[in-house]
Amino acid sequence: MLYESDRSNVQLIVIIDWQSFTIGNALFDISLLCAISLTPEVRKTNEHALVEFYWREMQQKCAAKGTSFIIDLDTARKLYPHCLQWGAVVLAMMVFLRRLVAAEPDEIREDGPLIARLRAILEDITE
Repeated sequence: MLYESDRSNVQLIVIIDWQSFTIGNALFDISLLCAISLTPEVRKTNEHALVEFYWREMQQKCAAKGTSFIIDLDTARKLYPHCLQWGAVVLAMMVFLRRLVAAEPDEIREDGPLIARLRAILEDITE
């Protein structure tokens, strides 16, 4: 949960599952969020707008702190597809590990959406 506070008012901004996020290239965060959380259709339709939104938000937050985001928008757009490869790795690990611990065959069948996301990302990054 991310909050914004002006000392007199604390406001919830967003809830994000951070367990798969990492320190490093800022575009990893948005690429993992898109890879893991969005269906292939929603990701493909919105990923460019999400990258731009993320970049603008980072610019604004940095400017408010008297600094600038070190990645320009053109670079962010170029980095995103490369970072999406990491999303494919994370999804593959999720599917593999779930199969290792699955107690029932039904649990494995539940991997269908994850496998569809993984397949779509692999198709996109190998075009």
